[in-house]
Amino acid sequence: MARVTVRRSDARDLPPVCCVCGKDATQSRSETFHWAPPWVLVFLFFGVVTWVFAAMLLRRTVKLVLPVCDRHVRRSKLAWWVSGVGLLVAFAVGFGSHLVPAFRQTDVILGAILFGLFTLVVAVGLADDRVRPKHIDDRSVTLDRVSDAFAEAVGPGGRGPERRSPVPAGGMELVTARYYRG
Repeated sequence: MARVTVRRSDARDLPPVCCVCGKDATQSRSETFHWAPPWVLVFLFFGVVTWVFAAMLLRRTVKLVLPVCDRHVRRSKLAWWVSGVGLLVAFAVGFGSHLVPAFRQTDVILGAILFGLFTLVVAVGLADDRVRPKHIDDRSVTLDRVSDAFAEAVGPGGRGPERRSPVPAGGMELVTARYYRG
């Protein structure tokens, strides 16, 4: 797995390469990423309320539309279905526990709780192909756990191979670049 930095201005022009496996992307999925600086954990020393308040103030959020292949769109949907159906069955069994003899009701409720937890673990295992944010700032988003092919297609610093290089910092080149850009 690789790490890539995507400029926010280029976030709409991501290459058609699956960000999870590196195959050709046929669809896209919208994901919202949240990130807070790691040093926010220092506020946990002062109390949970202080930590929550600091995390809310310093948290950065960005919504990206990531290219994915058919397999990874389906895996995400399958995880939601597994968790929804499993938890629904667990609640139904838990609420229906009064239908069994009194000395077995505790066993049925415990079984329903364990089945619900097992369903959540399976759903997390199915959807664990998620890309994670490593850093979010005003200009760029650094994503971790992307495929090597996606990182190569995006290129260093968020520029794809066909995009222009940045404008030089000074001198005649800067004046010329301003003239041609209009």
